[in-house]
Amino acid sequence: MIVHSSSITHIKQIDAHRILVAGLSSTLCQYDLRYRKIDTPPALDHPQQHSKKARKAHHNSHHKPRRRATRAILSYPEYKNEATIRTGLDVDVESGLIAAGQEADDETSKVEIFSLHGGQKLKTLVAERCKSGGENDWSVRPSNCVKWVNDGYGKGKSLWAGVDKEVKRFTWATWAQGEVDYDC
Repeated sequence: MIVHSSSITHIKQIDAHRILVAGLSSTLCQYDLRYRKIDTPPALDHPQQHSKKARKAHHNSHHKPRRRATRAILSYPEYKNEATIRTGLDVDVESGLIAAGQEADDETSKVEIFSLHGGQKLKTLVAERCKSGGENDWSVRPSNCVKWVNDGYGKGKSLWAGVDKEVKRFTWATWAQGEVDYDC
């Protein structure tokens, strides 16, 4: 069992042992299932230390004991999503990249790329081309769909993102020797 520090919006499996969990309160964390540890508050560990009356009241309450969050092996501190449940998230394990839809503002794009292994936000054309375009209803919404797509044998990968009312495609593949396509 993993206990994330906020409500969970996405779970992506990275490999046989690691998972990526995105949640509200701007939480994006990587957990290793082999090294998880759940810490419960000390008062709930030993109910025999409390009075009989306190144990009975605790037993009759409808509240489950709150557990502390599991310690992540890697956090992504620049991920921004305070309260939106429907945001996009996809992982490309081969390239070590995470594409994440986020709540946009002056400094944060609707789609950002993160390093799977380092946790930092990467500076890419994706972020530049997915910036918020004003204050209308559509421009402040994060991308709720992002997907890494294999373009075919030898052609690399593309990132497809639903941004506002558009579908945008970003490629990093070399199509001919020395020619790189950054299609949008």
